[in-house]
Amino acid sequence: MRERDDTRGAEPLKKRQWEAFAAAATGYDGGDPKTATDAYLAAYPSTRSRDAARANAARLAARPDVAARCAWMRRQLAEKGLMDAHAIRARIVKLRLDVIDKTANTCHKKLALEAARDLDRMGYADVGPGGAEGVGPGGSGAVESVTINIRKLLAGEARRDD
Repeated sequence: MRERDDTRGAEPLKKRQWEAFAAAATGYDGGDPKTATDAYLAAYPSTRSRDAARANAARLAARPDVAARCAWMRRQLAEKGLMDAHAIRARIVKLRLDVIDKTANTCHKKLALEAARDLDRMGYADVGPGGAEGVGPGGSGAVESVTINIRKLLAGEARRDD
């Protein structure tokens, strides 16, 4: 069995677009990681169709040098702590808050109720004036603003079940 070479992929790729693709796909460019197709469209904005981008992205991602660069970028992000468990949990909480906000007054209220119940199980529905821990910078205000909606949704569902 071969040992993993941690320096493989450390050098930037030969083509600027390949480097942009790898950075967008892994989130190394500072944003959220994108799908291969979306990363390809970001690196090659003149691509005519999404189907062509999907096929070309698959070929590009399969190149050993590009795959090694992506793996190296992911390791760098993990070492810097940008993808640690705390950040992942904060992202999940933010997504659930978005679901609640966007679906609470629509025909998809069931999604909001499920997200609210998940947050309640995680302990985020009982937020005091100090905010919630584990949400990340600026997240506690969002949790506090949604807490009232969570309680209303849960109370409304409980009344309907009676």
